[in-house]
Amino acid sequence: MSVGSVGTYSPYRDWRMLLRSGAVGVIATLVDLLLLVLLIDALGWTKGSANIPALSVGLAVQFLGNKYYAFEDRSTEQLARQGILFGASKRAPSS
Repeated sequence: MSVGSVGTYSPYRDWRMLLRSGAVGVIATLVDLLLLVLLIDALGWTKGSANIPALSVGLAVQFLGNKYYAFEDRSTEQLARQGILFGASKRAPSS
């Protein structure tokens, strides 16, 4: 079997997945912040009203980037369910 194939352990695959997931996190954060700045500075939105759309887009970038790039998961049959569960796991903690 080749390195990283199903049924074998590969530390290379683990590191690659970790690095890819980290890169996706950085990109999602940049998208969130850039959209926040655009909505506030260019479109005149208040900070509070710009926060939810910016976070939502960043969250979508993080989910799709991790699914398709970091974890290389090409399945589509439960995409909506996976997205809902991912979004629910990222909700603000209750105080």
